[in-house]
Amino acid sequence: MLLTERWPVGLSPSRVPFARRTVTVLKREGYWGHMPRLDAVSESEVLGWWYSGQRTLNDLTATGDAAIAWHLTEGCELVEIAEERWTSQVWRRDPRFCDLLPAADVTVAEVCRRGSHVDQRELWANLPAIRATMGELEVEAPGETLRRYVGGLTGQSNDRLTAIMRVNGLEVPPMTGAEAASRLGVSTQRVSQLARRMREWIEWATPPDGVWMPQTEAAERLGQIANR
Repeated sequence: MLLTERWPVGLSPSRVPFARRTVTVLKREGYWGHMPRLDAVSESEVLGWWYSGQRTLNDLTATGDAAIAWHLTEGCELVEIAEERWTSQVWRRDPRFCDLLPAADVTVAEVCRRGSHVDQRELWANLPAIRATMGELEVEAPGETLRRYVGGLTGQSNDRLTAIMRVNGLEVPPMTGAEAASRLGVSTQRVSQLARRMREWIEWATPPDGVWMPQTEAAERLGQIANR
C-alpha cells in the first residue's frame, strides 16, 4: 500500500502542501481529482510515472500520510469548532485578530472546514491566543471594543476617531458634520470624506454573518452601517 492509511474521500488534494512537481505528476496521471485511487497504486508504479522519481515518491508518501493524519485528528476537531458562531464572524480583515489568523481572506469557519492544511495548522496553533483575545475584549469597558475595532480599521484615534464615530452614529451622543468640523478644526467637506471612508472600511471588513462584537448594541450599530 502506497500510503499507510486510505485516502479520505472528503480530503481535497488542493488542501495538502504537496511539492509542485508532485502536483504536476498527480494531475498528469489522472489522480488529482480521484485521490482514493492511490490506494491501489504501488511505489514501483509511481516511480514509473512520467516526470516522477524518488523525490516525488517521498513527497507523495510523507506529505500524504501527514495530511491524512491531520485530516482525521485535528482537522476533525476544527470542523466541530466551526460550528461555534464566532468562527463565521472573524476573519483576516478584522484588525483585532489579523495577526493571529492565516493569510487566507476567508472566515475562521471556512478555514476550519475547507482551508489548506497549512492554514489550518496555523489557525490551530493560534486558537488559544484567539480565545484569550476574545476573553479580554469581552471584559473591556462598554464601547471600547467598538472603538478598538473601528480605530484599527481606519487608523484614526483620539478626538478624530470619536468625532467621526459620532457622525456615523457609532457613539453617543451623535454629532453633526458641522459640529465635528468645528471640534476638529477642519472643513465640513473633510468630515464628510472621513465619515464616508469609515463607512467604506466597515463595509469592506464585515463578514457575511456580521462582525464578532461582545456588546449587542455595538454589533447592531456596526450592522446598520454595513447593511446600508
